[in-house]
Amino acid sequence: MRNLFSIHTIEFIRVMTRNESQELMSITKGEFKNYKKNGNEYHCYLKHPGIRLILQFRREPPILMRVIINLNAANGGDGNILFNPKFQNLSSVFLATDIAFEEENLNLNLSQFSIGRVDFTVDIQMDSDEEVMAYIALAKRKGLDKNYRNKYKAGLKNIKFENSFDAVSKSTEFTLYNKYRQLLDIGYSEEEASYKFGTLRMEVKLRHYILRGQIRGMCKENNISEIGCICEMIENSESVLKKYAKKFLTDGTFYRYKNAIKKIEALNIKDQYKKIAVSIISQTSIHHNLRLAQKILVNEKIAKESQIKKVLQILYLNDINPITLGERSGLKELPSLLYLIDEQQ
Repeated sequence: MRNLFSIHTIEFIRVMTRNESQELMSITKGEFKNYKKNGNEYHCYLKHPGIRLILQFRREPPILMRVIINLNAANGGDGNILFNPKFQNLSSVFLATDIAFEEENLNLNLSQFSIGRVDFTVDIQMDSDEEVMAYIALAKRKGLDKNYRNKYKAGLKNIKFENSFDAVSKSTEFTLYNKYRQLLDIGYSEEEASYKFGTLRMEVKLRHYILRGQIRGMCKENNISEIGCICEMIENSESVLKKYAKKFLTDGTFYRYKNAIKKIEALNIKDQYKKIAVSIISQTSIHHNLRLAQKILVNEKIAKESQIKKVLQILYLNDINPITLGERSGLKELPSLLYLIDEQQ
């Protein structure tokens, strides 16, 4: 079954004056029945599903207004299912948003905003919940580079750390999470969440900082508005997801440790490279972190960085993942996620 590569959520932003924000705050506190204060932000949930308004106050100007739209929910569908541009009309989402503003007596329309964030998304269907959790655990074992950090910590209600892998920078967020368990965590019953059982969701959120240049070029080249750019982004969502998946995930089939070693020993390569390959897998297995394993090999002068890079390329070319499954795992091997999303052609 071909999985749908699409956009799940779009965030629009606008800089406000102090007078505009005060006027909107009076409406928020007077007419919005469903709003909450979160730090320096006011989250206002419009009556129309899938549309949320956020006022973000700072110590120093500017004050930001953010509109977050779940495309499928705003279009009258299930917000946990991805928007499908082949069968759904994107313009109806934006029309519904402008109508929602009018119904709430807000003097706003989307043409006043610029794109602030786009969530590129794909749902990958697994045979079991065990497989979903295995891929999340394996993704964590690559380790993050210095420009990224984890966002989801213990105690968060929406997406729990134990059910997800994420890497966040100022401009980008890459996330894998167990969609079924996430629905349970936010209050769905098992029966209600069952249609997402075995679903591994992959999201790439690109923020204002990285989007601006792309959007300007896209608008100029195609002579379209920023909102029109979203159609182009949906068409390009598959390549965006695959690009960032290659950045954060490892290639090659995941084996148990002993089987991975046997695969390496059977390779027709130099003994020196075999020794380095075994060391990489051994240290990664011990420390559960591929990046740390590489540093250890360099620091202990077992291998140079250039040698490690070459050996990793050899492993990937021979479909051997340097990260291994636990010996107690009920799974003997797993294809890489990069292979699975390539299979969605």
